[in-house]
Amino acid sequence: MQIAQIGPWEFEVPEGWQHKPNETSSSYFESEDGTSGLYVKSIALSEPKPTSVHLARYVQDTHFNGFTEATTNSWEVVDQRLSTEGSLARSALDILDKGANYRVLSLVLATATEAVQISIHDYWCEDYAASQHAYASLEASLLRVASAA
Repeated sequence: MQIAQIGPWEFEVPEGWQHKPNETSSSYFESEDGTSGLYVKSIALSEPKPTSVHLARYVQDTHFNGFTEATTNSWEVVDQRLSTEGSLARSALDILDKGANYRVLSLVLATATEAVQISIHDYWCEDYAASQHAYASLEASLLRVASAA
C-alpha cells in the first residue's frame, strides 16, 4: 500500500501506480497499464465558506461544470454522496460516459477553508461494478491527518 500526503490530507494510492507529472497537473498518478489515473488538488481559501458542506458542493459543482462544458462526452451522473464528519464534509460525484467507457469519480474532503479533491479517471471502464470495487478502498482511505489539523 502506498500512502500519499498533500498538506493535511492523506490517502492510499493503488498498488503499482506511479507519480507521473503531465501537462495539466504535477499531482497525477497513473496505473501501470495506463488505463486509469488520478489527479490530486489541494484547495485553500482566503475567505471561508459558511460551512464545509458549502465548500464541498462548490468544488464538485465546479468539477462537473468543467467536464460538461469542456468535453463532448455524454456525461451521466451515476451517483452523488455527501456526508459530514464533525466539521468535515465528505463528497463523491461519480460520472460516466457509457459510450466512451469513461468514468470519473471525484472525491472531496473539506473544511470551511480548505479541501482536497481526488479525481479518479477510469479511461476504459467496461465494467462499472468492477471499477467501483477497484476504488472503494481509496475513497475510504481519504482523511485529514490529525497532526495537521
